[in-house]
Amino acid sequence: ILIEKEWLAFGHRFSHRANHTISSQNSGITPVFLIFLDAVHQLLEQFPGAFEFNDFFLRFLAYHSQSAFFRTFLLDCESERVHLEQLVPETAEGHRGCIWLYIKEKTRRNTIFHNLLYAPDGQGVLLPASSVAALGIWAFYSEETLSHGSPYDIDLAEAELAEREEERFAHSGEGAVEEKMSLKEDEDQEEKEEKHDWDWQVRRLLMKRAAVRLLLRGVTSRSAANQKNVSRNHVFEHYGASGAQPSECALCRFPLYGTVVRTGQRCRQCGVIAHDKCIVNITWPCDSRMAAVLPRTIPEQSLPPTPSKSVEPPQSTVVRSETMLSDIGEGG
Repeated sequence: ILIEKEWLAFGHRFSHRANHTISSQNSGITPVFLIFLDAVHQLLEQFPGAFEFNDFFLRFLAYHSQSAFFRTFLLDCESERVHLEQLVPETAEGHRGCIWLYIKEKTRRNTIFHNLLYAPDGQGVLLPASSVAALGIWAFYSEETLSHGSPYDIDLAEAELAEREEERFAHSGEGAVEEKMSLKEDEDQEEKEEKHDWDWQVRRLLMKRAAVRLLLRGVTSRSAANQKNVSRNHVFEHYGASGAQPSECALCRFPLYGTVVRTGQRCRQCGVIAHDKCIVNITWPCDSRMAAVLPRTIPEQSLPPTPSKSVEPPQSTVVRSETMLSDIGEGG
């Protein structure tokens, strides 16, 4: 009411003081109305509960007194504004009519202009301090809103805020998706590592089973060979070959000694000498009579002690014995 009566009805020259028209461009700006609003701001700072409006309301009036958006602060008197109202209807998009109707419309939906600290019964006569130390610079003079636009154009500010909320929601959704993708990749990596460990454990178990099978196969084959040899009355025992008197296998005809293998098996009864792997395939029966013809190929220290006295056979007997061994090997 104070602004409507003292400033508008009495004819404050808003267009002339703010250089709204071409004719007033050379007159200079005289922000008398801004100084008045600054004084009200100082009172509001010293007495926060004395006014029903807040500081945003004052800054809103200060901004639009210079923006020429509302007809309330256009031209220099009320008659000029009435004449403009007749020439240009209020339905134009570039400007609005009465600023008070706009404020009333906004206060129906929110409390953007209300002072939440207002206490009408707690204030008496206001006695403000007028010293320089008690006064402060109004934030309206120094604020910078180029990054997001003016907050005093409420419609544009609300649209900008809604757009930023959508962007923030979209970015938060993208961030959530990226976070979920990262968690998914971590889970996949952990699953791969666990699967790799599991595969390694399975392979290790299979290798152990294969090794056990090989060992069991060797034991089984040795048992089968022993049974087979027992069935043929062969009694094999460990035999160490000597490089001075080499002995050859009765089955494969290869020397018993070598760079790796130097031991074999010898039948205690018939004196047949063979590799460890060859005794399995010896199929001819044990003949104790052949033990008397083997001293030429078997060292005497390797033969087991016998109760009877051994007699060295003649040369013809040795040759006949070697021929017999060859025939037996070829027949096997």
